Amino acid sequence: MKSADAYSAPLEDKRPWRPLIFFNYYRIALILLLVALIIGESLPAPLGSSHPQLFFQLSLFYLLIAVFATISLLLRRPGFYTQLLLLVGVDITCITLLMHFSGGVSSGMGILLVVSIASNSMLVSGQLPPLLAAAATIAILIEQTFTATATPVALINYPYAGLLGAALFSTAILTHTLARRVHESEAQVAQHEIDIANLAQLAEFAVEKMETGVIAFDKLGKIHLFNSAARKMIGIEGEPAQSISALPEVIMQIITDPANQNLSQNLSLLRDDDESFHLSLHPINNSGRRGTLLFLEDNRSAIKRSRELKMAALGRLTAGIAHEIRNPIAAISHASQLLAESPQLNPTDLRMTEIIANNVQRMEEIVTSILQLGRKDQCMSEKITLFSWLQALTENLLTAQQLDKSAITINLTPNSLSCYFDAAHLQIIISNLIANGLRHANPAHYPLLRIVGRQEKSAVNIDIYDSGQGVAAENQQRLFEPFFTTESRGTGLGLYISRELAQGNQAELSYHYAPSGGSHFRLSIEHLTESTHVR
Repeated sequence: MKSADAYSAPLEDKRPWRPLIFFNYYRIALILLLVALIIGESLPAPLGSSHPQLFFQLSLFYLLIAVFATISLLLRRPGFYTQLLLLVGVDITCITLLMHFSGGVSSGMGILLVVSIASNSMLVSGQLPPLLAAAATIAILIEQTFTATATPVALINYPYAGLLGAALFSTAILTHTLARRVHESEAQVAQHEIDIANLAQLAEFAVEKMETGVIAFDKLGKIHLFNSAARKMIGIEGEPAQSISALPEVIMQIITDPANQNLSQNLSLLRDDDESFHLSLHPINNSGRRGTLLFLEDNRSAIKRSRELKMAALGRLTAGIAHEIRNPIAAISHASQLLAESPQLNPTDLRMTEIIANNVQRMEEIVTSILQLGRKDQCMSEKITLFSWLQALTENLLTAQQLDKSAITINLTPNSLSCYFDAAHLQIIISNLIANGLRHANPAHYPLLRIVGRQEKSAVNIDIYDSGQGVAAENQQRLFEPFFTTESRGTGLGLYISRELAQGNQAELSYHYAPSGGSHFRLSIEHLTESTHVR
């Protein structure tokens, strides 16, 4: 059967070995002092007064045991509790015998027992401290009983023995209680340190992932926090700056002005991308350590969020209106058809019915487009193999417009390129782009349209080029606005709806300048794999 120490071997490193070793050094030093006093014949009375020779021999034996115990403690074999109990047993036995050889409890040697029991009680748990004190008290009483049978009555001192026993119990319990509370406090402090470290790590992670730029610096200009959003906005690549002197001059002028303790204003860094930011300063003062927090927020992001909220509200409103006017439109269309079939209409009235029918059809197209926009959030993504899908779509569109298949070319890299997208939404987007391209293409230049697809990093890009004259510079910023059109018969909703549907599928539709002429639209789709796609 294995001993208790064998089962607790994995926990040995957590035991208080160091205090046990230090106390053994104290044991060796104490015995060496006794041996030196004996050899120098300077041992104070009454130590060793009853049996000097036995006192000296026992001191040497005690010293030998303590030296061997040092080796055993350093090797940590046997286990912690085994060595502690053996050493306490040696202390009780040897000190009690030394006390007997010095005339009994009145010699004062018993105080060494109090030191031994108190020191070892700090290193054990449970009921061991009172048991150690009880063992020492029993040894003292045995010594007194033996003294009573072998020496004169004058040497017997039971009251002193009782007081010594009480001292042993009280010091054992007191030191054990104090040690336990110290250990509990240390455990709480260690746990608090772990909690603080976890919270600090969590806060650092949260700040690093914020879209708002955050810079924290002290009164000497040393930067203590510089998150990735701030580095991106300011244009610092690689390692973050260590001093505010590395920041752009326009920011330096603001934060170094003593009048700007609490500031909130817009500023532009005047870079090529013409970015504008909202800057705010907030002083902090913790325990006399002054510092400043600088926040940078991209105005374009705020404007974009505001625009998205407004357009979402407008979309819901217009979708509701479109649904309500669809029935009246159908009634007008039906009435105009019946009126056109009347044989009594003159050519002028018949022309009026054609105008009514054409405008009803246009209103129906607008209503259908608005209702499609209202369903942009209802995405049913599926895996689409783009080459075969685009080939089937373009063939249908070209057949409907009576154009040759060579009017559109498809070039994908690789040919097996695929993406996850709502098929109905993708058909609306690509159909709108192809219809626009064919409408504005130069019929003398074939192919009229080129569709190029490739995978770049984390996105699948579908580029559509036409052979037309391109979009005028003054109209490029308004291309995706609702109801914006340069044609008299256009609704101005095609590109707007296409972009909204793209964003609903975590994609982005954008217009790019084409150096070779014509228009260039790009649909950038987030690349997902089977493992990352969530249906």
